[in-house]
Amino acid sequence: MAQIIELSSRSSQTVDRSQWTAVIPAAGKGSRLGVSLPKILYPVLERPILDWLLDILRPVCEHFIFVLSPSGQAVVEPLLKTRLGETYSVVIQEYPTGMGDAVLLTTTMIKTPYTLVIWGDQVALQPATVLACAAEHQARSNVVLTLPTVIKKNAYIHFERDVTGKITTVLQHRENEIHTEFGENDCGLFLFSTKELFKVLAIAKQEGIGVGKSTGEFIVRFPSSCTRLPQPQKNVVWSLNCIPHN
Repeated sequence: MAQIIELSSRSSQTVDRSQWTAVIPAAGKGSRLGVSLPKILYPVLERPILDWLLDILRPVCEHFIFVLSPSGQAVVEPLLKTRLGETYSVVIQEYPTGMGDAVLLTTTMIKTPYTLVIWGDQVALQPATVLACAAEHQARSNVVLTLPTVIKKNAYIHFERDVTGKITTVLQHRENEIHTEFGENDCGLFLFSTKELFKVLAIAKQEGIGVGKSTGEFIVRFPSSCTRLPQPQKNVVWSLNCIPHN
């Protein structure tokens, strides 16, 4: 059963960085933003999204895996070498077949017991949020997934739960599945026990679970044994997907 924990109560805990690998699916293009660069290089307050992500992730993770498009690798990897030295790896996602597929590409590359997945356009997450989530996950041996969520208007994602708090369905705005004014939205941050992450993804892929009806993309579905940390800061879920485009 899912357990809900107040985020503020975990902010003082420490994290062992050597136990964590960050996976950053970043194969998206910036075409909707009117730029030819990969979305992860889009400038926000005169800094590329990549730099904001590294500020968030460095206190928690010792190694970083970026899932890039073939065209994006040429422009992103030189920046990774400058900023991360030998602590990163790159895997190529040939076609945009979904976040689930992007994460699955890293299956044989992760050696740490814990894996942090963060979407490559999340620019408003606070380092304290990531630290608190990682500390909580690392402290609990029986948890498969830890994620911060927020109740917001016009949610991009909505988690439906039963009376016990268990997540029963994951609805997506882009699949035209959300029909309520407010929803429980994720923050683009998911912290997994590595073995369980790839076990769940492999089974879902094999059985055809989690493929969007409209997009045809394979997305990450969530197990019931997870910890939810409610996030009090509404702007933490701001990403480039939240920007309306004409």
